[in-house]
Amino acid sequence: MGSTLFFGACKQQCSNPYTINTGAIHSDYEFNTCFYFSNSLDSTAAILNQNEFNSFRDRYLKNCPDTAALPVVDFSRHILLGINTQLTACNVSFERNITLDTMKKEYRYHVKAIRCGPCGTKFREPHWVLGPLLPPGYTLVFSKEIR
Repeated sequence: MGSTLFFGACKQQCSNPYTINTGAIHSDYEFNTCFYFSNSLDSTAAILNQNEFNSFRDRYLKNCPDTAALPVVDFSRHILLGINTQLTACNVSFERNITLDTMKKEYRYHVKAIRCGPCGTKFREPHWVLGPLLPPGYTLVFSKEIR
């Protein structure tokens, strides 16, 4: 019975893939066409201020024709977080979450990829979001889960 429910859910996800944000995520961040020039990007990134953003831009987006058109980030209110996922599936849905654990003093950015079907399509998906500032003394943790 569990298999039947799993496959039924899989068919629905195949026909209607989604990306949802939960927790403390403020919004998505889109590099637009500039992202496609950053193939050498590490699997995670945390950008805390404008100087770090400029350094990231100069390193990874130097061939982008219009970096001046990138959305502006207010680093007095936000941190810019990125994590890449790579997987093979027919289709995929994503659930992204930021949690702040006050007991552990941990700030976690988690991406869950839910694969659908055994197809050979390769997905390399960037997940850039704006979150709240990293509180002093907190450890930043990136995690991903592929199902």
